[in-house]
Amino acid sequence: MTTQGHSKTRFAPSPTGYLHVGGLRTALYCYLFARKNKGKFALRIEDTDQERFVEGATENLIKILNYFGLTYEEGPILQNDKIVEQGDKGPYIQSKRTEIYKKYAEILLEEKHAYRCFCTKERLEEMRKKQEENKQAPMYDRKCLELPESEIREKLKAKESFVIRQKMPYESIKFKDLIRGNVQFDGKMIDDQILVKSDGFPTYHLANVVDDHLMEITHVIRGSGVCASLSTVKSGQNQTFKKTGTCGGRRIYIGRIHKRSNNKFCGILGMESRGRRRKRNLYIKRIGGNF
Repeated sequence: MTTQGHSKTRFAPSPTGYLHVGGLRTALYCYLFARKNKGKFALRIEDTDQERFVEGATENLIKILNYFGLTYEEGPILQNDKIVEQGDKGPYIQSKRTEIYKKYAEILLEEKHAYRCFCTKERLEEMRKKQEENKQAPMYDRKCLELPESEIREKLKAKESFVIRQKMPYESIKFKDLIRGNVQFDGKMIDDQILVKSDGFPTYHLANVVDDHLMEITHVIRGSGVCASLSTVKSGQNQTFKKTGTCGGRRIYIGRIHKRSNNKFCGILGMESRGRRRKRNLYIKRIGGNF
């Protein structure tokens, strides 16, 4: 697979533990695609899920990429065992970019593509329980979508906790996967995903759209397991950047790694036997040779 002109890929793992073999394969594809097309390869750390953050995981990710020779032009690197950044599109660690995400969240709120949701955990649990009883898909019922501005101001004044949800358009959402071809989803069947959590940190659905745009990513290579979430991502691109021109890259979703028994393979780097490590290294070399 080739592309004309400038190309730039990114590997954007979450530092929530050891890197899986599937993640390493994705990084390898991103690296090879960029090199084959004389483009750039970037590393971005998606650490907005602070509850699952694992100390030392980012350093481990960088060391693994270095071990396999997956060099990148932009992103965090280790110098004297300390994390520093290289590149002109940073910061490349999402927890350092919260002010940027707030700016775009406010744009979505102003243009009515997103709304504040003040529903409590208890209210949401009761809602989902009733939906299950009625054999309905578990989706937010948009109770807070029609709140009058005066009530929203009162809740904000009282410092009530809230999240920001994306208002999914009730229309067909289409995109082209460079492997799968044309893909589309019905917006009515997709939940109003949370863009900003109550702690002020963005979720994947907002942060990766903003970052891919601002970092000028041309091709996004990811595992097929997250393909379904792209409907939210694609809609977010259209809504967030409709005035400046949608960016965020062409999509390439690669299949999962399976065992010979056809079960999903789940190998964690750093927690393997010596024999499995040899097999994994051989597998990675074969991918590189066949690309």
